[in-house]
Amino acid sequence: MRDWKRTLLLLFFILVIVPTIVLADLGKLPGFLAAIYAFPDGDKAGHFVLYGILAFLLVNAAPFSDSQKPWKSSLLYCCLLVVAIGIEEISQHMLQTRSADLLDFICSVLGVVVFGCIAWQVKRKKISTQPDG
Repeated sequence: MRDWKRTLLLLFFILVIVPTIVLADLGKLPGFLAAIYAFPDGDKAGHFVLYGILAFLLVNAAPFSDSQKPWKSSLLYCCLLVVAIGIEEISQHMLQTRSADLLDFICSVLGVVVFGCIAWQVKRKKISTQPDG
């Protein structure tokens, strides 16, 4: 997949996940989305999967800034994502419709770590198969 397609896929996912977060913050999550979280710990699984997918797409779409150590760029992108997730989770203290939850944050971070590592392996394989030059 070309780089612009990866970037487009990342942007599309962001355009899906941000309104979903806003709707949840407003307490107006559509029924079909609420149903996904209806099973026990469904919200924890949702945090793991959604933020994991976001990390995967981010690492695969983002360019590397250091050609000698490209893993540093992947780590930086994932760390920035974890900071954003933390800010979003903490902001829930100010909302009546949401409650900040450490376990939600931990599940989100685990999703970033697991999917970020998978993305790095995919990207590393791509880098190792590219001809020098």
